[in-house]
Amino acid sequence: MFNGFWLAHYVGFGGTLGSQAAIAVGGLLLASILVSADTTTVGARVRFTLLFIGGTAAGALLINSLYGISKNSATPPWCLWACAITATLWLGLLFDFGCGSVRSIAKPLAVAGQNVLLAYLLSEMLPSALKPAASRRLV
Repeated sequence: MFNGFWLAHYVGFGGTLGSQAAIAVGGLLLASILVSADTTTVGARVRFTLLFIGGTAAGALLINSLYGISKNSATPPWCLWACAITATLWLGLLFDFGCGSVRSIAKPLAVAGQNVLLAYLLSEMLPSALKPAASRRLV
């Protein structure tokens, strides 16, 4: 629809504005259970997450024959599968950190996760921090 539009030369409407936005909205929907008054218990969060996983996986299966699964083409089933897989991983982390015996690990991760730029800073610092001390010496 936007192939002849002048802005389509600079912005990918389907991939950038369509699929990335859809995945971001899915993430916001899943994260909304952390601040909602209805989902303060672990059971309510697990129930919502399982319904989210089931709904996105069912949607992906239903429209798979129409579009196929392709990350490069940013197809809707790929977006739905990405949301379902992410929610499944999130559910696993909820069990490990939220209600497990590793709450001491969860607190520093929560503080680190509050800073959006920390992931970028760590990605640049980590390779040099992991090098052996002998290779970091100034000559």
